[in-house]
Amino acid sequence: MRLFLFKLACFLGIQCLIAGMLALIYAPVPDHYLLAARQKHSLLLHQPSPRLILVGGSNLAFGVDSGLLARRVPYHPVNLGLHASLPLKFMIGELDGHLIRGDVVVLSPEYKVLGANTPSGAGPIMLELSEYCPERFKDFSWAHYCAMSDEFFPYLRRIVLLANPLLPERYRRPHIPYAASCFNELGDVTAHWYMPSTPPADIERLHLTPRSYDAQALESAIRQMNRLGRNGRRQGVVVLFAYPSLAEKQFHEGESTLRAMQAVIERKLEIPIINEPTSYCFPSDHYYDFYYHLNRTGVSRRTKQLAADLEVVLSKLSPKGSVEGDNIRN
Repeated sequence: MRLFLFKLACFLGIQCLIAGMLALIYAPVPDHYLLAARQKHSLLLHQPSPRLILVGGSNLAFGVDSGLLARRVPYHPVNLGLHASLPLKFMIGELDGHLIRGDVVVLSPEYKVLGANTPSGAGPIMLELSEYCPERFKDFSWAHYCAMSDEFFPYLRRIVLLANPLLPERYRRPHIPYAASCFNELGDVTAHWYMPSTPPADIERLHLTPRSYDAQALESAIRQMNRLGRNGRRQGVVVLFAYPSLAEKQFHEGESTLRAMQAVIERKLEIPIINEPTSYCFPSDHYYDFYYHLNRTGVSRRTKQLAADLEVVLSKLSPKGSVEGDNIRN
């Protein structure tokens, strides 16, 4: 028994020594995309009222011109869109304690965020986020912690690789436009506006994921959005829902699933819905490198349509700050 305990202590000591050496030589990737989470949080804290707060994944980060939006509606935009592999609980959690009377919040998460308890690719992204923004660790659920544990050892291999002093510097630099410095002061990714887009044929070869949805996950997402809507009403905050931008080819590919999700959303969601699922669907030549990421042409079209939809909503605001009427799309 003593020999076993001695060997165990030696083993654990070696692991601690390795971990300590890694901690000394490892440096996080500078300008990492997820560092933008801190920039966006700072924007949320300091943007003057009244604010228009956009909540979702990269369909917002790569899909809105907040400067144009500010010229069309009388609000100061805060684009919190970041990544579709982050759970809705995280996206909404960003708002906790930071909403003020007069705010308008637009929830526009991707379909995979709504239709899965843990979006595909969530494990690695949440591990990276916990490295760059550890203060947000509290916004994950038990299911998210499990997803992170499944990816821990591949993530550890990545850290070991990056800690190698012989690794060429080009492997440490983020790929443009996936870098924190590629966001503007309002939270939009803008670097890709001036870069060539992926050929439309390549965009069309991508398949929409997921091809089905988890009914319980969708119910949970609706409950979270309804809870935010109820809390918002008590604070004098308007909370709205907008279907995300999605390339036409992928929308038609998954239309049966997306229409089924729409039916549940429109039956159970208590907050106003400002558009139709096809409102922000455009041809593949409007997308940069993925069916959620718009290029400059697509960004302009989506932003103008979003502004028009918001103008309809804002015209129906009651003196108390709530939206009058059940269906503001008509």
